[in-house]
Amino acid sequence: MCQLFSPYNLFRSFEKFKRGKTNKIKLIEFSIDLEKNIFQLCKDINSGIYKPSKPRVFWVKDPKRRRIEAAPIRDRIVHHVLNSFLEKHLDKTLIYNSYGSRKNKGVLAATKRLNIYFRQESKNYSGKIYFLKCDIKKFFDNIDRDLLFSHLSNEINKINIEQNEKEMALKIIKKIIFFNNKNGLPIGNLTSQFFANFYLNGFDHYVKEKLGVKKYIRYMDDIICVSQNRDYLQSLIPFFKNYLSDNLKLELHPQKIKINSSRSGVDFLGYFLKPHYSIIRFKTRKRMIRMLKKTPDDKFANKFTGWYGYCKHANEYNFLKPYFKKLSLVSNKHILRTYF
Repeated sequence: MCQLFSPYNLFRSFEKFKRGKTNKIKLIEFSIDLEKNIFQLCKDINSGIYKPSKPRVFWVKDPKRRRIEAAPIRDRIVHHVLNSFLEKHLDKTLIYNSYGSRKNKGVLAATKRLNIYFRQESKNYSGKIYFLKCDIKKFFDNIDRDLLFSHLSNEINKINIEQNEKEMALKIIKKIIFFNNKNGLPIGNLTSQFFANFYLNGFDHYVKEKLGVKKYIRYMDDIICVSQNRDYLQSLIPFFKNYLSDNLKLELHPQKIKINSSRSGVDFLGYFLKPHYSIIRFKTRKRMIRMLKKTPDDKFANKFTGWYGYCKHANEYNFLKPYFKKLSLVSNKHILRTYF
């Protein structure tokens, strides 16, 4: 039996998966015969008959319309095992300034790094600087699965572990990546986040090591570079386009390639950054207002908590003040203490 998909690892991944989902009907049903289900999953994987099941498909608007594929529970357990394996062995191959779907990274860490670059390049906000901001057109839909699997195979084969673990990891990765006949990766799978991030790893190293771009940040397919020289940033665009097209079969979104000055500020990952302060994006603010207006009083505290966690890292006290007042009317003192 391959230790990667041992009953112990599958049980541990189930515990990770179920956090915060204890009242879900499908989870309760799976948990009733948990040992039987886990051992059957282990048997299916190690005998080679495991294959991913058809996901539940639905659409969300956040803010644009996205197709989400939610895998069944047994597949999500497999995803957790595989994601832990990939994080342990391949995360070290990623550059420091890649912030999407990684431990101790994320949106807040990326915006903090951008603020540091902002301050450094502008000499403590005393000089004018520029930001090159771009993203990739239909990124998840246009990921070439053959290229992705080839890159993953190359890196996994370099890992110093048992050969049967490498072979099993690659066998399951292949089944997940090539689950259907469509190109690209589904949004909704835990593994898709790592795969997509890893797919641009070669581009990151090219930008940092070949082009020598010092102040470069990437969060999934959102890319930003900072410099005092506008012409320098403009000169990077053809290199970015050529590498993505020639090596990854991707294209920069033509309407989202922008060079802004520090005076006009920069919109990045939901925050709008200017010297000395940051606010949340105007579109995000409107969405928050719209959603909180529709939220009934008995659910207001829970809904506001999520938005507050997003807003508290920006200079948004005056914007949040009316919601604090409403919260004091609909919540008890214990809940209210969380926000002050």
